[in-house]
Amino acid sequence: MSTQAAVFLDRDGVINNDTGYVSQWSEFVFLPGAIEAMQRLSRAGYALIVVTNQSGIARGYYSEQDFATLTQHMRHELSRQGASIAGSIIALIISTASLLSTENPVPAESLRQACYCVRSTITILMPNALPLSG
Repeated sequence: MSTQAAVFLDRDGVINNDTGYVSQWSEFVFLPGAIEAMQRLSRAGYALIVVTNQSGIARGYYSEQDFATLTQHMRHELSRQGASIAGSIIALIISTASLLSTENPVPAESLRQACYCVRSTITILMPNALPLSG
């Protein structure tokens, strides 16, 4: 099994303009320089992992499907421009949270059963190989 160095990027405020509860592609605006930076990281051989808190799902402001659709558009646009996303990690935090992969979403109703901080969970995951999907 081969390994690949990875870069973990927060979505809102790092990749896109954080206007609050961005849930539709029409609301999504890449920050200046974000695509170029991700292109450079991709060309340098890094796997790009998007890490994001989407409390708007847990709050009922938008659905998991809305998030999945927006993520699909974002991934397509980045891929088209030479910056491929290897995977995503999402936390749905209000007062408690759960970590899940966008490839295997967990129903929002079940999210209040576990509490993980995105940062501490990543620290736990990092010593292990993360399976990445293109």
